[in-house]
Amino acid sequence: MSFILIKKLLLLLSGDVETNPGPSGQHSEDDTFTPKNILRTLNEVVDWKSLGVQLDISLVVLQEICVNNRGQVGDCKFAMVSVWLSSDKTCSWRKLIDALKSIGLHALAERIREQYCPLYQGSYQD
Repeated sequence: MSFILIKKLLLLLSGDVETNPGPSGQHSEDDTFTPKNILRTLNEVVDWKSLGVQLDISLVVLQEICVNNRGQVGDCKFAMVSVWLSSDKTCSWRKLIDALKSIGLHALAERIREQYCPLYQGSYQD
């Protein structure tokens, strides 16, 4: 794992850094879109690679995450979410919901929608 990626992961883990410094609300419509909340909601997700593909993370990066974290699901999921947050300037609950639906996790997607963006009904459109 590169030094820069490790540094970003440690900063995100500390909870004392913005995932995307800049104008507030850039990632989401509210302040609930945090790494901690995202990881908490994804607790039951085992197939983190399929989710990562749906979040437009390359297979090469996902494989690197798997190798670097020795296939440990929790660590891999954390790294995948960190990569997503740092590489997608428009990541949001809506995009996560759509990605979960696309891998068949409709019930989880619905729980997240109800908790974090109850007005959202359909597919995310840029």
